[in-house]
Amino acid sequence: MPDHVQKSLYVDACIIDPKLHRNGLLDFLVKTIIERGIEQGAQHSFGFAVATGSQKLFLRDYTYEKILILPYNKFVENGKPVFTNCYDGADSCVLIY
Repeated sequence: MPDHVQKSLYVDACIIDPKLHRNGLLDFLVKTIIERGIEQGAQHSFGFAVATGSQKLFLRDYTYEKILILPYNKFVENGKPVFTNCYDGADSCVLIY
């Protein structure tokens, strides 16, 4: 974190039922979270974008940057992948800043 940052906002995961996709709910939630963080003095924010929709929203609409990409095929248990065939086709989790 940059030296000048005194307070940081962590944007936590949020899951939206697929039946409610594409109605602006994620955008509303993200805007609200960021506004609340700013009201409480946050100077920057970060989080993990796990779904392709949230990755696109944060990177395109909110100009976040990718800090780290964690490919899902690297998450294994007993030699078997933990995350396979994700609903939205996601193949990685992205740390955004």
